[in-house]
Amino acid sequence: MSLLEIDRVTKLYRSSTFGGDMTPALRTVSFGIDRGEVVTLIGESGSGKTTLGKITRRTYRSAGVRRARGDSTDPAPGTW
Repeated sequence: MSLLEIDRVTKLYRSSTFGGDMTPALRTVSFGIDRGEVVTLIGESGSGKTTLGKITRRTYRSAGVRRARGDSTDPAPGTW
């Protein structure tokens, strides 16, 4: 098992405060990071880099699974 594992993580935002559509910031992102690996996130503005970072730190909630050193955050469907 990886030191940090992200599995099928998705994050949606409402595009407006008055019943707007849901806009995806991340769609089913999966990866693992092993001890000693260095990872860099590179992408255009608005591509989800900060969102992914905040999900890995548990600042944001998301659908999907985040595991760190065996600690799993696997939300019940529809709760996040």
